[in-house]
Amino acid sequence: MNFSVYIASRLQLKPADGRRSPGVTIAVTGMAVAVAVMILTLSVVTGFKKSITEKVVGYFSQISVTALPSTDENGLTDPASTLFRCDSTIVNAVHEALGDDVTMRAAITATTILKTDSAFVGLTLMGWLPDDDFPFIRENIVEGYLPDYSSDTTLNQAVISQTTARELSLELGDRVYAYFFTDGNLRARRLTVAGIYDTMFGERDRMMTVCSPALLQGIYGVDSLTVNNLMIDGIPADAIAGDAQKLQMRLIREYYAGAVPCALQVVTVETLGAQYFSWLELLDTNVWVIIILMTVVASFTLVSSLFILILERVRTIGLLKSLGAANSQIQRIFLLLAMKIVLWGMGVGNILAIALILLQSHFHLLPLDPEAYYLDHVPMEFNILHLIAVDLGTLLIAWLVMVFPSMIIATISPSRTIRYE
Repeated sequence: MNFSVYIASRLQLKPADGRRSPGVTIAVTGMAVAVAVMILTLSVVTGFKKSITEKVVGYFSQISVTALPSTDENGLTDPASTLFRCDSTIVNAVHEALGDDVTMRAAITATTILKTDSAFVGLTLMGWLPDDDFPFIRENIVEGYLPDYSSDTTLNQAVISQTTARELSLELGDRVYAYFFTDGNLRARRLTVAGIYDTMFGERDRMMTVCSPALLQGIYGVDSLTVNNLMIDGIPADAIAGDAQKLQMRLIREYYAGAVPCALQVVTVETLGAQYFSWLELLDTNVWVIIILMTVVASFTLVSSLFILILERVRTIGLLKSLGAANSQIQRIFLLLAMKIVLWGMGVGNILAIALILLQSHFHLLPLDPEAYYLDHVPMEFNILHLIAVDLGTLLIAWLVMVFPSMIIATISPSRTIRYE
């Protein structure tokens, strides 16, 4: 066995009187806190990114196909110009460009005013095809249910957001008038509240109400294949931009060939949800700031503990030198001894971080303001690769940080250590 390794394995992290040094305790605690904070930081950021991305994709889908709108003589967008027939030509073009594994959902929307006797709000009514296939809203229903819009009995049923229900003082079963402006005429429909949803997504919830697609198609006077949005999912995250470009080129060719009656544009979720992704990118800066601060704190505690270990064992150092041990060998002994502190601290930090992640994931002990963060609790996502990266990085930085302070051993004289108390 190597001499330095053998001696380091025989030495204890306690001085001669058997009591653990306060410096060692502080160093282990500092390492544990630093490692736990770094793991928790990565866990929280990963959880935030995953949760917010799921919400953004749930609303916008990965790729959206819409018609290029036209404006009237007053410069206003004509809602009817955004409609297009989602027939077999477009569906086949999507599958040929993106493959058969993608999923498609078509949507038809219309701006409207919901009015009660005492209040009103302007928002967007949205109907989805297939008629009952909007899992994102279904999973976030807090009261009532998402109707099966393939049935004629649900034509006038709507699912409103909790924000809209609060603003209009609506409850399940209440009725509310919806007013539409089409072709210069005012049309009214009376809707019944069948469900209330809450995705905690701020203005998006405020601006959208789900209804029957047949209702909106009737308002526009179009057939069941006419929509104004085709939503595509099932694409690998790193392939969205490339697939969107391929689909756009394919639809352009179909348009110039006369197979598609109007020009269609392809938009990705990164574009539609740009403000949310920009916000998530800011979290990366916070992560680096926290990791750097924790590294500095841990480095100071390690250097301090190493000096304490050396001072507590000055006579041992002198004895080893008098027996012929080289400075480099003694230096490695104390580096290995200090690494025991690092390993203890890492072990405690890992256990602490994993325990907190599991507790938060199951019991949501740390709440958040949904109005500010779009979530009602702090999300934490455990990633074994992050834990390994933190541990390996901690070991490497700890070894590098302690190399230069350990060189003080070369200045210790064996003759002087005999009288050291």
